[in-house]
Amino acid sequence: MAKGDMVRITYVELWNFKNVRHGSINLLLQPEGFKSSVLGIFGQNGSGKTAFIDSLNILKQALSGRILDNQYAGYIMYGAECAVLSFHFIVSAGNIHYRVKYTFKLRKEAALPDSNVEAFSETEEDTVQYRPVIFDEELKCAVETESLKCPMTTVMNTKSNKAVFLPKAKYNLLIDDKTAYIQLMGDKGMALKLGKSFLFSSELLSFIRKNKNAEIYRLLLDSLVRFGNFELFVMKTDMNGIISLSGLPFAFHLEGSAIGQTLLPINKPPVIPKDMFRVLSEMIGYMNIVLQTLIPGLTIGVHDLGTAFVGKTHMEGIRIGLTSCRNDREIPLVYESDGIKKIVSVLQLFIEIYNRPSMTVAVDELDSGIFEYLLGELLSIIQERGKGQLIFTSHNLRPLETLPTLCTAFTTTDPDERYIRIRNMKRSNNLRSSYYRNIILGNDHYTLYDETENYKIAAAFRKAGMQEEERRLNSKGGKPNA
Repeated sequence: MAKGDMVRITYVELWNFKNVRHGSINLLLQPEGFKSSVLGIFGQNGSGKTAFIDSLNILKQALSGRILDNQYAGYIMYGAECAVLSFHFIVSAGNIHYRVKYTFKLRKEAALPDSNVEAFSETEEDTVQYRPVIFDEELKCAVETESLKCPMTTVMNTKSNKAVFLPKAKYNLLIDDKTAYIQLMGDKGMALKLGKSFLFSSELLSFIRKNKNAEIYRLLLDSLVRFGNFELFVMKTDMNGIISLSGLPFAFHLEGSAIGQTLLPINKPPVIPKDMFRVLSEMIGYMNIVLQTLIPGLTIGVHDLGTAFVGKTHMEGIRIGLTSCRNDREIPLVYESDGIKKIVSVLQLFIEIYNRPSMTVAVDELDSGIFEYLLGELLSIIQERGKGQLIFTSHNLRPLETLPTLCTAFTTTDPDERYIRIRNMKRSNNLRSSYYRNIILGNDHYTLYDETENYKIAAAFRKAGMQEEERRLNSKGGKPNA
């Protein structure tokens, strides 16, 4: 991707996804005069914050042409036939600028059996496993160049069962091969069967890339594919559990080098390919420049412990040791706190957000394990001086004191309008205090918190304890106290 090329998410809308019957967030609402796009989502537990991050992970898998994780079959709201996810982007590729809308539906289907043996169970439901299916994809775009300006039109729509995609005029433009129909219809059916995007499948893209008459749309598709594979990173809460279990997720992007995400076990020296060792050494060198300013005196080291074979393969690799060094004392990184390991795992991505306009990073529970004052300062620096896009959720409300109001969104108790943005608030007003005030006093237009009452919570604790005591006594043949 050439310098100046960029893809950025500008709007997300969800229907029947997890506990969100409907919700949308406009990410274009940002303070003027800044290059970055920062959005923090705040709200009570179970109110839809993680659903927003999950939708971005599904987007990443769709744009990457990957088979969706099976867990997403369970993300469709109970009672709904399907979920609908819609994403808007702005894309710049050379001198061409696009406004893009990508929408698709998500349903669950019974997974194909992995054997021909009939399972024996009391109920059929016990044996059924489900997989997610992407269908009814639609890609729209508006195009603007120095000499051309086209309004928003449909580029590809897969709703028809009798066509590869519609409209027919776009199909004829993009697929310059009259013999491709049968093969592409088979590929479309296979994408449904596997549970992946057809519009961003390698099979369809290979036909479009052969056609030199569709350069404008080829550039758009290649930009979105690159974004999904290499410039959109999603870190979910399961990463926090991995860190606690002595694994360290490294997400990295080095110009002219390898790009991706890997998990390194740190409770024992892992073996990695030689190319990965070079990438990791470079990455940690860059990270240490920033790490020492965040946690004075702390650096991370990577040591070559000799050659070994990678896994069960015969490929030669390097056994490495990861350490932390503070005040000239070096210890294995596994013995550092989870907070330090969390900072290390996301730091390279923060460096990328600071320097690269086309980087988008989404982190669920960014505040987990990070000192709240440091968290607030980091977010303030990224928002004021960074170039990329950061989307995060947080239970800690410290970011409300350091970020502008337009960099925040809140969940509500209304599943039909799950996300709101607060506008028209002066910078001098304390957003954190205003949020607490809305929780306590309520609001005429929306409710931010399902009210809880202390005496009911205390009574519930006592009732649960009494039932547990009664169960213990009954198991011993005794009687509960009056």
